Amino acid sequence: GLPGVLGGMMLEQWTARAEESLRNGWYWKYELVSVKVDSVTPSAGGSKATVECTLQETAQLYDGGQPDLNDSYKAKYQARYVMEWFPEDVCWKITSGVVLPNK
Repeated sequence: GLPGVLGGMMLEQWTARAEESLRNGWYWKYELVSVKVDSVTPSAGGSKATVECTLQETAQLYDGGQPDLNDSYKAKYQARYVMEWFPEDVCWKITSGVVLPNK
């Protein structure tokens, strides 16, 4: 789930989005088609890293548990994520991110 890959404000934002959509009876189902890591820049202390990657995903909106055939997409985009080491979980987690403008 979300706590396994997200941390900090990113986890709070996506948890709030998920809870709101469930309250309203709809949700998005995402599928990661491909991911290519373009660069990794570690911080001086080694507990953070900036990762730029190219992703391709598909998404389908579900309303009332049924697919909304008018609202789905397939997209390829570049993103920049800040990842932090969480020693208590012994893993890296995404703590912030932004979709980059098309080049």
